[in-house]
Amino acid sequence: MENGFENSIFKSEKDKPLTWFLKQKDRFSALHPHMSYSMINMKILRKCGGEMENAIMCRCLEPCLSEDYINAMEDIITKTRIEKTWTRTPTESKMVPKISIDDKRPEKPIFKCHECATKGHEVNIALNIDRPYPPVLRIPAYPASPRAREALGKHIEELIQLGVLRKVGHSEEVEVTTPFIISWHNEEFRMDGDFKTLNTYTVPDRYPTPRMQETLTQLSKDKYITSMDVLKGLNKNVLTPQTKQLLRIITHCGIYEYLGMPFGIKNAPSNYQIMMNTIFLTELSEGWLIIYNHHIIICSDSWSSHLERLEKVLEKNTRVNMKISLKKCNLCFEELKSLGHIVSGLSLGIDKNKMEEFLLKPIHHTKKEMMYFLGFASYYRQHLKDFAILAKSRYRIYDQQTVFEMTVSLEVYFTYPNRPQLS
Repeated sequence: MENGFENSIFKSEKDKPLTWFLKQKDRFSALHPHMSYSMINMKILRKCGGEMENAIMCRCLEPCLSEDYINAMEDIITKTRIEKTWTRTPTESKMVPKISIDDKRPEKPIFKCHECATKGHEVNIALNIDRPYPPVLRIPAYPASPRAREALGKHIEELIQLGVLRKVGHSEEVEVTTPFIISWHNEEFRMDGDFKTLNTYTVPDRYPTPRMQETLTQLSKDKYITSMDVLKGLNKNVLTPQTKQLLRIITHCGIYEYLGMPFGIKNAPSNYQIMMNTIFLTELSEGWLIIYNHHIIICSDSWSSHLERLEKVLEKNTRVNMKISLKKCNLCFEELKSLGHIVSGLSLGIDKNKMEEFLLKPIHHTKKEMMYFLGFASYYRQHLKDFAILAKSRYRIYDQQTVFEMTVSLEVYFTYPNRPQLS
């Protein structure tokens, strides 16, 4: 490990830490083909072991690290400083870096930045009704259990500290309120806004979003692929004053106003796409960068060009105060799971886990279950031979006047695509 660090990191101050990290990632991927990418990332960092190696990795990636990783590494980052000096050990003739510990080192601004600091595309929500708004848009707070109320209060305080929410004063006029729900998954909670009523009155945006087929076709032509997920990217969009008044939430703690675009409102994906297209206009015009929802995908034919492009994207993310989730960050792979597919420079296939889920689907007996299956199968229709012919009869259930009933003939149509011939 020491020889590897000396030979691949300390000879250059610019890109050698990233180069070493990517080489280690390729080696772990070959040794552990069934291990997820996030586990490989953490395994490499644990293998580094000491404060020196962890600090080196953070020097390279800390501007775009997510909050969960920053919290785990903050003690090491704030205590360890790698100086540009070299010392020679008494027993070895090799040059090693000098590490100095400074407990009084001030925190870097990256730990104190606000999530809404980036000024992207201003979001303007237009309603198809005039004032005064109907009472249906002013919904009271939903009842919640003591556990949910405690979790909701903590989450609201975090969003206020991040600059995502602000408390609405008692003297301010409130015309629209949206209740929030706390959902639990594996002992972790998430705050979901019930914007369904507001979305019914929202004028839809016609901004074009990337097409899945074109995105996957472009990915299958390149040798090296990097996929990154933006952390809380929707909150980066700035809201107009009129839109802020429409995005006021109500809880047992009071009424709050969103300062950045929340998740769940209509036109959120299109407005986020506008912001990202504005930030990465040059890279998108060159054709090697793909932005699909919260995914940032970098494609290259050569290793050197891929490192240059990756560095360029990370630097721009740092300038616009945009963080990347390390758990969902997959750097420089020749074959990568992205957008539910296995993408490489040689082929384009379906994720094996998704295929097993597709093949083992039970026969549905309700209209809602059948519509869910059709949407799932349509996502992979390019891999299914004669999918349009097979699904023609089943798309009739979308007619509101059609009464759904699982008959023997319909069951034959249903079970046949469950053993599809992949194209």
